[in-house]
Amino acid sequence: MSAITYFGYGSNMDFAALKAKGVVPSASRKARLEGWALRFSVEHFFRHEGGVGNIEKTGDQADAVEGVLHVC
Repeated sequence: MSAITYFGYGSNMDFAALKAKGVVPSASRKARLEGWALRFSVEHFFRHEGGVGNIEKTGDQADAVEGVLHVC
């Protein structure tokens, strides 16, 4: 079985949150995804909870999302 890499941002940078979802990375390191931007453009299933963070490709290298690259 080969390892996969996963770019986590927001709550998916947190090891405990990932573990609760059944994901246990074998390694993690800081990462930066250039040409993408963090947006809150997706409505949460429960409206009173606010927006859901997602990332959107902008193509503008000045935009970047900070996160963690997990090896799973």
